[in-house]
Amino acid sequence: QIQLPTAVVTPSGTNFRVPVSLPICYDENSNLKGAVLAQTDRGEQYVSVQLPTNAQVFGSTDDAVYSSGAGSVGNIYITAYQKFLQPQPINGQLYLPTQDLVTVYELNGNMVSTSDLAVGQAKYINYPNARQVLSSAHIYFNGSATVGDGFTFGTDMTKVEIELSANTTMSAWNGPDLYDTLRRYFNGDLFPGAMAFDHRRVPIDTVDFGQVQAKLTPSEVNANAYVESTFESFYLLGTELPGIATG
Repeated sequence: QIQLPTAVVTPSGTNFRVPVSLPICYDENSNLKGAVLAQTDRGEQYVSVQLPTNAQVFGSTDDAVYSSGAGSVGNIYITAYQKFLQPQPINGQLYLPTQDLVTVYELNGNMVSTSDLAVGQAKYINYPNARQVLSSAHIYFNGSATVGDGFTFGTDMTKVEIELSANTTMSAWNGPDLYDTLRRYFNGDLFPGAMAFDHRRVPIDTVDFGQVQAKLTPSEVNANAYVESTFESFYLLGTELPGIATG
């Protein structure tokens, strides 16, 4: 039997743990592509972490239902852990996977686009050039100003496609069908508005395939609607990087 509280208790300060993993290589147990040779004779190597401000963490009314005001962040502490391999020399030589060390494992995200979003109109998002794309993820916010709306489980998306060379459809789903597919893959639901495409079994090499695009056709578009995209890919170190474009 489920019992609902008759009143909300005034909250007290508590610790909030946020684990963050920064993958350097693809898989430390089976695939070292993207691994970094961290030995250096020029000082030390660093990982830079940028933390949000208090205003970015809490809006003015984020927890008003609990305390009639905004929350606040006290002290922030970072505990860092590192996984590493320490190869042993054989006959004075370090036998390292050279091909893996010259391959970059790239997570390129936080690319937000607000252009060309209209009901029934295809929104194209270009896959990165000169890459082997392992997966891509997109978040669609339909711009609804109603509290609790704006991110839905695919009902605001008529069709979602992966298209090659602007004329060949590689894969296609309607919005709810894509969520059913992802539910089987992840063994659970993604949060509303999120879409993901897995290409790990056969990475999409954009050198061979040419232009590859995610094609989203929304059925609901309001003011302030946007799409946020992320790509996971490999590329060889020193390869010319033409960048990633959306449009």
